[in-house]
Amino acid sequence: MRVIYVLALSLLCTPAYAKLYKWVDQNGKTQYSDRPPVESNGSAVSTMSEQTRIIKKGETQEEKNLRLEKEAQTKKEMAFRNSQIRKDNLLLETYSNVQEIESRRNKALELIEPGLQSYQKRRADLQTELNSLQEQAKQEGNGSNELKNQTSLIHRQIAETDKRIQERQAEITKIKAKYGNDIKRFTELKAQQP
Repeated sequence: MRVIYVLALSLLCTPAYAKLYKWVDQNGKTQYSDRPPVESNGSAVSTMSEQTRIIKKGETQEEKNLRLEKEAQTKKEMAFRNSQIRKDNLLLETYSNVQEIESRRNKALELIEPGLQSYQKRRADLQTELNSLQEQAKQEGNGSNELKNQTSLIHRQIAETDKRIQERQAEITKIKAKYGNDIKRFTELKAQQP
C-alpha cells in the first residue's frame, strides 16, 4: 500500500512535460523513473505519459532481433517480387510469341554447337593416335622413352579436350534450361493477360 501511495505521490509531483519510464530490474521488480535505466539488462523499457498510459512500449533485445529479422525477410521478399516483375515485363516486351523465344534459343545453340563438334572430332583424332601408339608399343615390347612421352602427352591432350567438351555440354544445358524457363513463364504471363 505504501508503494502505491509513494508512486501516486511521485506521479503528482512530476512536471506535466516529464516522461516516465517503466522497466523490470535484475531482481524482477517493476521500476518507474523520470530517467531511463542506465542498464536495461535486456528488458523492455516503456515510455509512459503523465497519466501513466504507455506512450511507447519498449522492446527487449530478443523482440528487437525478431522484428529486424522479419523486416529483413519482408525486404528480401519485396526485392524478389520487384525483380520478378522487371523480368516479366522484359520478357513480354522482348518477345511477342513462343516461336521468337525458340528462335533466339536456336541461335544461341548454333554459336556453341560447332565448337562442341570441333572438340569431339579432336577427341576422336587423339583417341586414334593413342590407339596407334599403344599398338606400336605392343609391337616393340615395352616401348621407347619417346613413345612413352608421346603417349603421356596424348593422355593430357585427351583430358583437356574432355574438359572442353564437358564445358560446352554444360553451356548447352544451361541455354536450354534458360529458354525453357522463359517459354514456360511467357506462356503463364500470356494466359493471365485479358
